[in-house]
Amino acid sequence: MNESQQQQADIEKHFRLFQQQLNRFGYSRSPLQLDFDGKRMVVAGPAIYRVPLQWNFREFLLSYGLGIIGRAVVDAEPDKQAPQHPLAKQLVAARMVTTEEAGASKLIGMNCELDAFIHLSWDLFTVADNVGIQTTLIERLKKPLLYQGARYEVFVTASFLRAGFSIEFEREDDPTRTHCEFTATSKKTGKLFSVEAKSRHRANHDNKQAGLSRLLKKALTKSADHERITFVDVNLPHDTGELFQVAWHREVGAMLTEMEARQDPRHPWPQSFLFFTNGTFSLGHTPNGRVSTMIVTAINHPLFQQTDRRLVESAYPEVGKLCHAVDHLGEPPKDFPGEGTGFNKV
Repeated sequence: MNESQQQQADIEKHFRLFQQQLNRFGYSRSPLQLDFDGKRMVVAGPAIYRVPLQWNFREFLLSYGLGIIGRAVVDAEPDKQAPQHPLAKQLVAARMVTTEEAGASKLIGMNCELDAFIHLSWDLFTVADNVGIQTTLIERLKKPLLYQGARYEVFVTASFLRAGFSIEFEREDDPTRTHCEFTATSKKTGKLFSVEAKSRHRANHDNKQAGLSRLLKKALTKSADHERITFVDVNLPHDTGELFQVAWHREVGAMLTEMEARQDPRHPWPQSFLFFTNGTFSLGHTPNGRVSTMIVTAINHPLFQQTDRRLVESAYPEVGKLCHAVDHLGEPPKDFPGEGTGFNKV
């Protein structure tokens, strides 16, 4: 192979590796690692973790999530005066064994509860490694009654990072105005969006109605400095039906039609892209603990009054990347990136 052919081969190799990066991590930073002195050093934002070399990436995520949340939270005994933490319920069902010779937890099985916790850890890792995690968010994750909403915010934040956005969290300690969760800036186009995330709380999951009107209206009343993107978690049992063939899909469509038709023309609802997701990963009830359905629409947006959705894709390529991140990039890899290739090792 001559020099020119070698250069072309190197270019093709790096292109394949870059494509693997996009397929697994999107535009977020893939995990950096280093094998050193019989251990694996893993970078997560400002922290470096030293873990057994034989661990795969999901085993690292299990340990990482326990460290961030705190084992006391997930190992706590049930208290009659307070609800058990959803994470405790997930990890009670986890099948694990500790290898005596390595002194490390080794996964020997998987169920939806354990998988849901590893998905949380994956989202937490993505946020920590790309923008940093707010202390207040961690504290909310630790409280049983606040966990569901905080869990959804972590998922939404991680999705934006994987879609190629930078994140600036709002100052929630500012009492002079209401706030969205964060401002997301597209690294490619520079376009800014104010992002709000809400999750529907339910006493039980037998209710088949979405019941999102009050929640959506509350989200839209938040102060926003930029174009809005609003995420709403329906939090219903897993559904596998085609788009708008499930009752809550049709209910969402009817709700938006009514909100636009009955709004005060002097004070209309603010224009917003809307992502409705059905992800009961917060309770670990869906297969693999992941989002099962996503509906992307808008309120009071002129482009969504057109039948040709290519107009939206052309005007807002950032939203297309976000759709892809939500739908395809939430699955945590089993192996560390670059195993056997040297790629993404430091």
